[in-house]
Amino acid sequence: RRVHGESSSIHICNMLARRVNILSRHLFPNLTSASLRAPQFSTIAVGQTLPDVKLFWLEEAPGSIDSTVCRKGDIKSLTTSEAFKGKRVALFGVPGALTPTCSERHLPDFINGHDDLRNHGVDLVACVAVNDPFVMAYWGSLNKAHGKVLMLSDGNGDLAKAIGLSVDLTAKGLGHRCKRFSMLLDDLTVTHLFVDPTAYSTTSAANLLSALQPAKK
Repeated sequence: RRVHGESSSIHICNMLARRVNILSRHLFPNLTSASLRAPQFSTIAVGQTLPDVKLFWLEEAPGSIDSTVCRKGDIKSLTTSEAFKGKRVALFGVPGALTPTCSERHLPDFINGHDDLRNHGVDLVACVAVNDPFVMAYWGSLNKAHGKVLMLSDGNGDLAKAIGLSVDLTAKGLGHRCKRFSMLLDDLTVTHLFVDPTAYSTTSAANLLSALQPAKK
């Protein structure tokens, strides 16, 4: 009798579950398991405040260009508020450290443009990517970024997701990365934003610098 009763209870539960599933599909036609798993974020816009997200960086020996940077480094964490509050910041994001366009053009461009950006009122130039702190520090050392560009790790992709610029590159074995972007922040508020996931020119240091310069009459 007990086994029969348990079987009846299971049958009733399964029947109710099927009915709830059918009803939910009618009431919420766009609701999927994927949408339940991963919250959707809108792309950040000019005038909005940069979300407060934890990033990471590696305290390193300046000028090191070999693997000793990884052995001597100490991982530090800081939030975007701690890094950027009260400052005018040129922040740029790249799909990946050591990748062709990012290494040959984007990072060197901001390193070379550092002085011009500072002369136009920028307090800090920072680079962020969905790579671990060791990779970001080593990449920065190879390009002599120390003292010019702060190399920040968004290793978990939290910032990329929070500002709506996460991109799925799993088809290429790269996981979820960050779209290529550059922005100007004034005390954490976005004053200029350029996003170009497939190219480079609109997110360059030169383009960001032009936004800082007064328009010619």
